[in-house]
Amino acid sequence: IKYLNSSTFKYLNFLQELDLNVNQISLLNERSFDGLEKNLVSLKIQNNKLRFVRLNFFTSLKKLKYLYLSDNQISSIDEGSFSNLTNLLYLYLNNNCIFKLHSGLFN
Repeated sequence: IKYLNSSTFKYLNFLQELDLNVNQISLLNERSFDGLEKNLVSLKIQNNKLRFVRLNFFTSLKKLKYLYLSDNQISSIDEGSFSNLTNLLYLYLNNNCIFKLHSGLFN
């Protein structure tokens, strides 16, 4: 898998865990997870080719508790990228190329 379009998960409204580990995903957008907004609790996107995290990638996933982004090529994360994830308990970013975190990243 290299890309997620807006209809990929459209009919998976009750899905609680999604494992996208070990793919070639390099790009997400604000509609990549359409259909998963109400119930997704765990999202794994480890060992992919993500280079950045934009403000709107995960904002609709209000129930998300576990977000695994380890072992990508992430070098930048937009300020506020995780601020709407009020239920987030664990965020894994290890083994990336992050060189700076904005002070308002989690506000």
